[in-house]
Amino acid sequence: MICAHVIEAEELPAESARPFAEYLDESWFDFVEEPGITNGEVITGALAYWRGQ
Repeated sequence: MICAHVIEAEELPAESARPFAEYLDESWFDFVEEPGITNGEVITGALAYWRGQ
């Protein structure tokens, strides 16, 4: 689901989306720091970290 989302949103190509999705699946709760954070916000934050931003 994460992989498909970032590919469809054109955030990452498939070659990068697959490892990103595996990484985020394992570390999802590292990015959920505040109550009420949306899945989209988690993915956006994780993408920024993945890209070194």
